[in-house]
Amino acid sequence: MNNLPKYWIVNNDGSKLFQDTVIQYLSTRYEANWAGTFESFYYWVDGNDDFNSTNFFCNKNEFENNPTVLTISQFIELTK
Repeated sequence: MNNLPKYWIVNNDGSKLFQDTVIQYLSTRYEANWAGTFESFYYWVDGNDDFNSTNFFCNKNEFENNPTVLTISQFIELTK
């Protein structure tokens, strides 16, 4: 099930949990080849034309379409 907002971002806290959930989701669902190595950056889906609607930035204000900020826990809950 996927109850994620249309546009969302999650901050990379450098954890294995982030890698195993958010990065895996982006790789599988959006065929985005992210390594998730940029700690403290936000990884996201916002409908842009680059990287199958995914990307990452260090500043929340750089995102298009005003995405919802999610914690890793919220992301996991919404993708159950």
